[in-house]
Amino acid sequence: MDKGETEIASWYNEELAAIKELVLPKIADQASHVYHLYVVKTSRRSELSDFLGKHGIGCLVHYPVPPHLQSAYKELGYKNGDFPIAEELAETCLSLPIWPGMTREMVIEVKDRINEFYAGK
Repeated sequence: MDKGETEIASWYNEELAAIKELVLPKIADQASHVYHLYVVKTSRRSELSDFLGKHGIGCLVHYPVPPHLQSAYKELGYKNGDFPIAEELAETCLSLPIWPGMTREMVIEVKDRINEFYAGK
C-alpha cells in the first residue's frame, strides 16, 4: 500500500534533522501541509543537486527566479535587492524527491547521500 506524502515527509524530518547544513520545512501551529513538494534550504544547492543527480536521486529547483524578477512583473520595475528574503529563498531552496510510492529505505538513501555530500565538503 502506498504511503501518503505526509508520512514520507515525517520520515524525511526524522532522517534529516541532524544535518545542520539543511533547513527543513516548518509548519505553523494549528496548520497542516500536503507535501506535494519536500523543500529544504541549503547554501550549496547547486552542488548538492548535482551530487544527488550523479547518484540517481532526482531533485528540482521549482522557483529559481523570485516573483518580482520574473518577466511577467518587469513593468513594476523591481530589481535585485528589493526583496532580499524572496531572493535568498530562490537561491537556496531544493525540492527532494517525494511521491506516494516512496519507501522509508528510499528516504534513508537520500539522507545517506546528503550526509556523504556534506562529509566531503
